[in-house]
Parts: sequence; structure tokens; C-alpha cells
Amino acid sequence: MKNFVFVFLLSINLMSFSQEYGSDFPRAIVKSNVSNDIIVYSFISNYLIDEYKVSMLENRFLNRYSELIEINISYSTQRISFKILSSGSKVFLEKFVKHFKYNGYEFI
Repeated sequence: MKNFVFVFLLSINLMSFSQEYGSDFPRAIVKSNVSNDIIVYSFISNYLIDEYKVSMLENRFLNRYSELIEINISYSTQRISFKILSSGSKVFLEKFVKHFKYNGYEFI
């Protein structure tokens, strides 16, 4: 009986580990605006950003991602907007939305 319980619990754990991390995350709905060589992307954060963290996060992102020209986070709407050069922007966008617990993105 103990062996049966052990095998049962082990199989449940293996099933939960087999899921890819983030596979149940939604896709970000992204708006874009192109002007010359610069693209402005915006989307809603998938997790709550507290008001006191907004400026800290903006500065952290600017220091961490050299691709960013500018970033704005609105506490009231939870909207993330950022400017980036159009070259390589799709690769960066994919990486950036993952930070906000999204599994990819879609344009509207």
C-alpha cells in the first residue's frame, strides 16, 4: 500500500513538472505606433504595479535594457508604454512582455 501511495504521489509531481513554466500565461494585447525609425509599443501589465514602484521600475528598465529609448508606466491604468528603435523591435518585445507574465503577444 505504501508503494502504491508513493508511486501515485510521484506521478502527480512529475505531471506538474512536465508543464512548461508560463504555458498558462495569457498573451499580451499590444498597440504599436511607428514614426520614422522609432516604434512606440504599449500594453497593460499582467500584474499589479504599485504606485510607489513606478519610477523605480522605469529607471530599472532603462538601466537593464539598452534598447529602450523611453518608458512610461501608468499606475492608474497599469499601461506600459515604451519607445524603441524599429530594428530588432519584435525580438525585444517578445522578451519584454515575458517580464510581465505574458506568453507572447498579439497586435490590435
